[in-house]
Amino acid sequence: MQIDKRYKIERAVSTDSNRESLQNVFVSKRHALATDGRILAIVPVTTDGEDEPGWMSPDALKHARKVSGKGLDSIRIGLNGAQILPDGTTMQRPEKHNPPRVFNLLRKAHQGKYYKIGINAAYLKNLADSLGSEELVLMCGQPTEAVLVKPLKGDPGTVGLIMPIQLKHRKVQ
Repeated sequence: MQIDKRYKIERAVSTDSNRESLQNVFVSKRHALATDGRILAIVPVTTDGEDEPGWMSPDALKHARKVSGKGLDSIRIGLNGAQILPDGTTMQRPEKHNPPRVFNLLRKAHQGKYYKIGINAAYLKNLADSLGSEELVLMCGQPTEAVLVKPLKGDPGTVGLIMPIQLKHRKVQ
């Protein structure tokens, strides 16, 4: 299985020891997906005939990223019975659990009318820190207007704005 280095999908897995089935990344023939029950990430992967769909540990991804060459854009992990890392290290694959049923959630998320807006995640994080809150409410008007941002809890006078990213001339899927 080959995955682009920029995708750090292991950050979307659960760290809750009571949610064992959400602590790993599921790899299909074309995608890797991870969820902690609050966020879901699905990213493209490339597999070959020897790779078997199933679970992969976040530790395998972290180790593979660490030992892969600096100039490489992607990392390769063999997934056929074990997790075979670029330096030859072999790790046992996680226990088999049913993968999360995410495709129904994706369909439902795309059924209603909505606007597409782009938000720079680093700016949003800076704004969250400035407002003293990790939980925010985003209130969107038109896609080209500033987004009103308020902390979920706290002083009602605490407020921020963030400008959306211009999507007009960018390819958005």
